[in-house]
Amino acid sequence: MKKTVLPIITSETQLPFYVYSVGGMENQHPVRRLRGYPHYVWLHTIQGTGKLLLDGAEHTLTENSGLLLYPQSSYAYSALEEPWETHWVAFSGDAVESFLQYTELKKSQLFSQLNLQMLDRLINEIYVSALSNHPESGIISSGKLYSFLIELSRSVNQEHFRSNNSTYSRLQPVLSHIENNLAHDISLDHLAAIIHVSPQYLCRLFKQSLQMSPVVYLIRLRLQKAKELLLEQDELSVAEIGAKVGFQAASYFCSVFKHHEGMTPLEFRKSFK
Repeated sequence: MKKTVLPIITSETQLPFYVYSVGGMENQHPVRRLRGYPHYVWLHTIQGTGKLLLDGAEHTLTENSGLLLYPQSSYAYSALEEPWETHWVAFSGDAVESFLQYTELKKSQLFSQLNLQMLDRLINEIYVSALSNHPESGIISSGKLYSFLIELSRSVNQEHFRSNNSTYSRLQPVLSHIENNLAHDISLDHLAAIIHVSPQYLCRLFKQSLQMSPVVYLIRLRLQKAKELLLEQDELSVAEIGAKVGFQAASYFCSVFKHHEGMTPLEFRKSFK
C-alpha cells in the first residue's frame, strides 16, 4: 500500500460511514491544516518518526503511535526521521461523530499503545476494497470502515488495560513468527512453545488480547496477504499465491477465500481489472 486511493463518491455520502481517501506513503509529505480539514483522519506510523503540532501542542509520532484527527482541529505534521512511512484513512458520514463520542473518542488525540497490527490490516482491507471497480465497492468500503472504527474503539478501551499487564507484549514473539512464516505449516503446539505455554493457554491469551483464536488470526493474515499478492503480482497463479501464504492445496485456498470474501481468488483479481 504505497499510494492514495480516492474513491468516486456519489450516493455514498448518504451512508452513515464512508471513505473519502485511504492509502500509504513511504515517505510522508508534510501536511499543514491549521484551519482544519473537512474529514476525520486516522494515521499511524509504519516506520520512522514524525512530529505533530496539534491545537498548539507538539508531539512525536513513533512506530507505536496512531493519531485520530477531528475535522475542526488545527494540525500539521512532517517527518523527524526519514523515511517516515504512514498509512491512513480519511472518512466522513452522519454517524461518525456520534459513534466516536459514544466510544469515548471525543476529540483529536494521539495514542501510543494500540494494536496497530490489527488496525493496519483493516486499513489494508479498506484500501483493497476502495481499489475495486465493483458497483457496490462504496458500500463494501463503508462496512469495512465501520469494522475499523469498532476495532479502534476496542483497542483504545484496552490501552490502559494493556499498559498494566503483559498479555499483549507476551504475544509479540508469536505474532512476529506468524507474520514471518505464512508460507509454512504453523501448528498451535509450535506457537505455544515459542512463549513456553500450553496450546490451551495460548488460546486464552489470544482471546484476551485480540478477541480471536490463533487459528482465526492466522487465516485472516493469510487471506490479507493473498489479496495483496493477487493485486500486485499478476504473474503468479492462484495456486502459487495460495502456496506463498500457507495453503498448499489450491482447492482449499479457493474454498477458504470464497467463504470469507464471497468470491473466488480469480474473481477477486478480475474485479480489479
